[in-house]
Amino acid sequence: MANGRRPGDASPMQRRSKAEWLELVRRYEESGQSQTKFAAENGLTLCSLGYWVRESREKPRDQTAMLPVRVVASTAPLAREPGRNRAEIEAVLPDGLRLSFPRGSRPQMIASVIARLR
Repeated sequence: MANGRRPGDASPMQRRSKAEWLELVRRYEESGQSQTKFAAENGLTLCSLGYWVRESREKPRDQTAMLPVRVVASTAPLAREPGRNRAEIEAVLPDGLRLSFPRGSRPQMIASVIARLR
């Protein structure tokens, strides 16, 4: 081990697998050494070691759980009434533009929208 590398370690120009890098990061973290010293003693570039240290600390990506979803009709009485989901307020501007607003829209909001469209 005269060159500072353990037997079986990859040469500085050889590509390492993710598993090999994670093992090196584990060894680095257990060593108590600075990244600079550990990299030099193990024939690693400082940039590569730093990258894999950060990579090993990031949260796993793309592990969002996908759950099955079943869409069912609403059992709420108001949602079942015909026309309940239709706009209650309609405004037709002089140029023919028709605006529809849901029930409960504030008059100030409606006036603001119309004023911006003029």
